[in-house]
Amino acid sequence: MKIRAQIGMVLNLDKCIGCHTCSVTCKNVWTSREGVEYAWFNNVETKPGIGYPKQWENQDKWNGGWKRNADGSIEPRQRSRLKVLSRLFANPNLPQIDDYYEPFTFDYEHLQSAPESKAPPVARARSLLTGKRMQKIEWGPNWEEILGGEFEKRSKDKNFDDVQKDIYGQFENTFMMYLPRLCEHCLNPACVASCPSGSIYKREEDGIVLIDQDKCRGWRMCVSGCPYKKIYYNWKSGKAEKCIFCYPRIESGQPTVCSETCVGRIRYLGVLLYDADEIEKAASVEHETDLYQAQLDVFLDPHDPRVIAQARADSIPDAWLEAAKKSPVYKMAMEWKVALPLHPEYRTLPMVWYVPPLSPITTAAREGHISANGEIPDVTQLRIPVKYLANLLTAGDEAPLIRALERMLAMRTYQRGKHVDGCENPAVLEQVGLSRDEVEDMYCVMALASYEDRFMVPGTHREYAENLYDLKGSCGFSFGNRCSDGVGETSLFGGKKRRTIPIRGAGMKRADMNSDAHHVAARVLAALLNYPGAELRAALPDLRVALQSSERALSDESREAVVALIDTLQDPDALEAEARYVDTFDRGRRTSLHLFEHVHGDSRERGPALIDLQQTYAQQGMFLTADELPDYLPVVLEFAAMQPQHTAREFLAEMAHLLQSIHAALVCQHSPYAAAVAATLDLAGEPVQPPDAAARAPAEPAIDDEWREPDAFGGCSPSGSHYAPDVQTIQFVRRDATSFAAPKEGLL
Repeated sequence: MKIRAQIGMVLNLDKCIGCHTCSVTCKNVWTSREGVEYAWFNNVETKPGIGYPKQWENQDKWNGGWKRNADGSIEPRQRSRLKVLSRLFANPNLPQIDDYYEPFTFDYEHLQSAPESKAPPVARARSLLTGKRMQKIEWGPNWEEILGGEFEKRSKDKNFDDVQKDIYGQFENTFMMYLPRLCEHCLNPACVASCPSGSIYKREEDGIVLIDQDKCRGWRMCVSGCPYKKIYYNWKSGKAEKCIFCYPRIESGQPTVCSETCVGRIRYLGVLLYDADEIEKAASVEHETDLYQAQLDVFLDPHDPRVIAQARADSIPDAWLEAAKKSPVYKMAMEWKVALPLHPEYRTLPMVWYVPPLSPITTAAREGHISANGEIPDVTQLRIPVKYLANLLTAGDEAPLIRALERMLAMRTYQRGKHVDGCENPAVLEQVGLSRDEVEDMYCVMALASYEDRFMVPGTHREYAENLYDLKGSCGFSFGNRCSDGVGETSLFGGKKRRTIPIRGAGMKRADMNSDAHHVAARVLAALLNYPGAELRAALPDLRVALQSSERALSDESREAVVALIDTLQDPDALEAEARYVDTFDRGRRTSLHLFEHVHGDSRERGPALIDLQQTYAQQGMFLTADELPDYLPVVLEFAAMQPQHTAREFLAEMAHLLQSIHAALVCQHSPYAAAVAATLDLAGEPVQPPDAAARAPAEPAIDDEWREPDAFGGCSPSGSHYAPDVQTIQFVRRDATSFAAPKEGLL
């Protein structure tokens, strides 16, 4: 069992008023720019209707989602990888712009600039794609709003399968409902499997599906592969884009924009725990009507002690486990079973679920038009056909849909009797299998819907997931998002990532303390020479204990000096310790921990040397992440800790002269870090040399000051100028080949 956590969403269609606030706010935040004018990450459709884009639910046309083979396996409906590659340049399953709509604006300026005339000026439509005037607007994202258009077109709705739709074309039998849609962030996303360049991925920490804009090559196979058609092609950038579930807000513990601004309070956010090992089995069940129950079986009970223990072992923090216990999404989907997935027959295991809407029934029931089923009306006779809703939410299986509708009716009947009639009716709860506590909880969550009940989003700590200090110093120039590739020392769950070779060993486990003394000493020194962030400071007590167990590796003098360094790093003023580290190692070149800077400086020879050293690591099974340089002394010590003692001693001895130079400079600066470098020389079997005259040279200028450009203008004003006050002529300073020339009088 491999437990993962995901932020899921439930939308209560029984309360949606179709105001489109969610669509407008999402559009303003994410897609109000050139290239995605036609894209709506969130849109609200009126059902019945063919939707946006046209007939998106008809997978016989678009071939989105997955299909089950005869042998029980599943594959994308677009067929095999070879089939996908053969259609890269001629994809027959790709929607055209007319399937969405041609985005447009209006000539508002004409209303003010038009000449005087008898008729008022008109703001005509103008295409946002071509810039030309449009004679007629043919379609839009909410073209079918409130049953807009003729029923003949709306009747092509795929959910009318097995429904006698002709009678619903008559005015007295018509019905409608709103369906807000966004990316489902599926457990088994077909878009991920369809992307030839591998640019789409599902985040481990919260389950959000994202597109790496650096890897995306604009093949648009993901657009065809997504059965919900919630991936869009940005014609300006040539990249695919989709709903990002407002992950910057999710990471800070805030709800998505569409949820925050929802007027009807229909959206709920919460944590769901699931077994990642059961995803393939659930998506591969034989009958489509079993997919709903199969997905329920994937979800785990956050109150189960065994689940909690395994979740902690899988690095899910306690804050997320507590949020899962209080999750409204878990309650509505698993406990009350009133929330259902959208089109589970696509086999993507969607994670945005819906509470089905109730039809107007009170007046009809009182007039005898609807028969009663026990204590509640018969839901099979409601205005919205049960089969239509079942085709939408349960792959045609009516039983779970009827149960959800009956429980919602039971809650209303019970609360009406309690608050209006003054007489509780427990029989209605027994009929649908609910207790008093459950129906009261349903009433608070679904009817009152306070902010705290609707959103249970635990915050994450990205500062623990990425080594931002190292990224700041090693990013360089970037033409994308290469500076932050998501590779960090810990997962966002707060635990250590499972890595074959831990490069940064600040958080040492006590199991490491019983290993070879030489290996332990090398790891301790590697940790102490790292940036003294919060993780390192928390590990200092363990490092002290580990150091005491390495008596055979270090001399008493070296060990005592390193213990003194640990005491110094335990300075309660964390900012002072961090500033001391920066001043010591980053403000000058003599004490740089990047060893090749002492050999090659910034010359072109440093690059090949780094590659050779990295290949040496790889041959021994040590692989660095993208933000690590192989000549960084803590990394060198980590590599030495992997080797047999004699091999590590020889390896460190090769760079003893560099260590001697760094140590001498640190001694002259009276830095406590000199103890760690001296202990490294002790591991190499090299005696520590006293500082020479070169090391005692005056302090070198800070790197920022060393590369500061001098003033190019002088004498314009005596205020703040280093020239004589009587010099007022503008002077252009010409620079010599080796130094900056002194300013000369007159114009050049």
